[in-house]
Amino acid sequence: MQHAGPSVAAAGLILAGTFAVLALAPVSFLRQIGFSVATGILPAAFVMSMFLVPSRTALIGHAAWWPGHGDVDKHRADPAPASPPVPVEST
Repeated sequence: MQHAGPSVAAAGLILAGTFAVLALAPVSFLRQIGFSVATGILPAAFVMSMFLVPSRTALIGHAAWWPGHGDVDKHRADPAPASPPVPVEST
């Protein structure tokens, strides 16, 4: 997770810069779209990828990896064994 943050931030900067170029267009609608999309990408790239996603993943724990790693935590110790069956007295 710590190695993905800078990559996502760099990609977010590039994508925001790409849309910011639309802010230089002569058409008012394109300027508005370019500015708003570029402004929306920057917080998504920096706040969400660097703070929100890692913190939520740390809080959720192993369940955050549910689709790819199944439901079994390989680092957790085996659960306590079941209690032995109670013998039934026959009459």
